[in-house]
Amino acid sequence: MREITDRQIAALKPRTKRYMVCAGANLYVDVMPSGAKHWRFRSREKGKETRLDLGEYPHLSLVEARKKRDEIKQHVAQGNVAKEVLRPKDVPTFPIAHLITGNHQ
Repeated sequence: MREITDRQIAALKPRTKRYMVCAGANLYVDVMPSGAKHWRFRSREKGKETRLDLGEYPHLSLVEARKKRDEIKQHVAQGNVAKEVLRPKDVPTFPIAHLITGNHQ
């Protein structure tokens, strides 16, 4: 089976219902009725299917989507959760109670 090309992705037309096209190794293009195309990574964690939104095509190219997919797969192979790869690394996290009290220290 050949891998999907950028030209094939650009040629995907919207339908009345959204549909997904496999781009290889858990990477999919989710085509919306509006014509928008989103990259999705599908995997199973703890027996449940998870879908991660990697970004919108063409803002995120095929090459970039494959790089993100490979990064996520490597992260999961190390025993981590797939969602953690997409979290911004420089954003501090703190309990929700600090948002209410204003104490962010």
